[in-house]
Amino acid sequence: MNDYVLDARLGFSVRQGFGRVRGSFDTVEGSLTVEADDPSTASVELTFRADSIQTRNKRRDDHLRRSFLAAAEHPLGTFVSTEVTRVDDSVFRVTGVLTIRGVAKPMSFDLKQSEELRFEGELTLDRRDWRVVWNALAEGWGLFVAYDVRVRLDVTVTRRVSGPVAAGFEAEAQ
Repeated sequence: MNDYVLDARLGFSVRQGFGRVRGSFDTVEGSLTVEADDPSTASVELTFRADSIQTRNKRRDDHLRRSFLAAAEHPLGTFVSTEVTRVDDSVFRVTGVLTIRGVAKPMSFDLKQSEELRFEGELTLDRRDWRVVWNALAEGWGLFVAYDVRVRLDVTVTRRVSGPVAAGFEAEAQ
């Protein structure tokens, strides 16, 4: 069994009014466990701190933490994989459960291996599926802040323990 630490950047963008708001979560941690030569045995876990959301606007960030993410009551968001499958030589489909605001929902996304130990992926989530809303009456059918949120994940994998490196993760241990 090989264990890895995931250095992950979790970003997002959402339409607000006539523009887009872009942001990220500053505190993201993760791990990967995989048996040698078999990516289908991979187990991935990611955790992000809800209060680490940043959009470069303090007032908006405070509002997002308090009203959208309820960070005081739900300080962590998590993703735990249930299955990883190889789509082709450089793409892996990761299926699992994403929990935000205490709401756990199944989801899948693709990660493309862009370098030996680097992966990138994008997906779109409907924030209502995780109750990421602040005032149902003021939401205005998603006109002020869109329901669809584009999420971008960039991950660098670093081996935690020695041993052979699994297929799809061919670089030498760091």
